[in-house]
Amino acid sequence: MILKANCKINLGLDILRRRADGFHDLETVMFPVAGLYDEVEVVRTAAPGAEFRAEGLAVDCAPGENICLKAFRLMQRHYGVDGVAIRLGKRVPFGAGLGGGSSDGAAVLLGLDRGEVLRVLSMLHAVSGRFEKIRAANGTTAIVDYAHTPDALENVIQTIEEIRTPGQQLIVVCGCGGDRDRTKRPEMAAIAVK
Repeated sequence: MILKANCKINLGLDILRRRADGFHDLETVMFPVAGLYDEVEVVRTAAPGAEFRAEGLAVDCAPGENICLKAFRLMQRHYGVDGVAIRLGKRVPFGAGLGGGSSDGAAVLLGLDRGEVLRVLSMLHAVSGRFEKIRAANGTTAIVDYAHTPDALENVIQTIEEIRTPGQQLIVVCGCGGDRDRTKRPEMAAIAVK
């Protein structure tokens, strides 16, 4: 399977917090860049492990450290996925902030057997505080999401509206504490009471 791993630009980026694992929770607005992509070919093989070949623009890391191989190894180690040949046709400049590497890793995951990917995705746990469902014994469901922007709050509410069944009541509680941008608060409150 050959996939186009499109790059993106960030139209907005908010770093929310540093997590215990050293990574950061982000809120971003991204826009795909049409016509600029890496080509990722993924072919399942009978031989165990991964075979990797890169061509095109230079990538400033050892082949064994490429995110394509890292993505495969995570699937191999945690979910038993094995046997793949990966070819990376690099067109997105390395280190340009266009998300080329992340997109390449995602393309490798998508290039694996669809059934395996769906099986693995069903085993993943949601990020705490991101559309986190909490069910009470009386049947009430609360959804917690730390939406920090008006757009994010609107998207959360729209998603809830799409999945709730007729007759289910929606109550929105919107808190805007801390030292974040106070100018967003009236707009977020207006969205919450729609």
